[in-house]
Amino acid sequence: MKPLMQWLAAPLLLLGMAFAQAEEAVLAPIYESMNAISELGEKERKQHEFLLEELMAYAEQLPELTEDKVLTLVWQAVVYEQYANYHGGFKGVRLAKAAKEKLEAAIEADASGLNGLAYTTLGLLYERTPGWPVAFGSLKNAEAMYAKGLEVHPQGVDTNFAFARFLKGIERKEEAFQYAKQALEAQPRPYLKAYDEALQKEALNLVGAKEGK
Repeated sequence: MKPLMQWLAAPLLLLGMAFAQAEEAVLAPIYESMNAISELGEKERKQHEFLLEELMAYAEQLPELTEDKVLTLVWQAVVYEQYANYHGGFKGVRLAKAAKEKLEAAIEADASGLNGLAYTTLGLLYERTPGWPVAFGSLKNAEAMYAKGLEVHPQGVDTNFAFARFLKGIERKEEAFQYAKQALEAQPRPYLKAYDEALQKEALNLVGAKEGK
């Protein structure tokens, strides 16, 4: 007779695979839109706007589509940050504040912050949002969040590039160069391949500028 754990292993594995497939199905529209946005040129503003509006509408439906609270909080916040960064203004600030609350709640529930994504998105929010008294922007907090994202996911294209871009912006170019190189060496996420490859193109420009190419 097989030990009990052997009998349980196969059903548990299948159950885990089923949950993963369900998660991918729920997030597929978000991945598709983010990949599409990453391939747009600067002049394609109408298409960019359309895709962002679709993203926002879909993000609001996530609580009805999955019971995974952390997944919902983080991906809603990612979409909010994308929209806030594109539009700015009072609505952008409002969405940034909402995104921050969601990310903090997600991190409280899952210390990994969905494999570092929550921390990197918080870094973007701290970096791009106005400071007090308008909002909560802080370069010090942005750096701390980017560093935490890298600590959780040191092989990420997004975690390395976000930190590289941030460091370049505050004139820490030698460090920026190193993280940009790591972003180029990282493997793009299969579900966000176009998005990560767009980040790697920017990282390549950063490395090329440093090397005088």
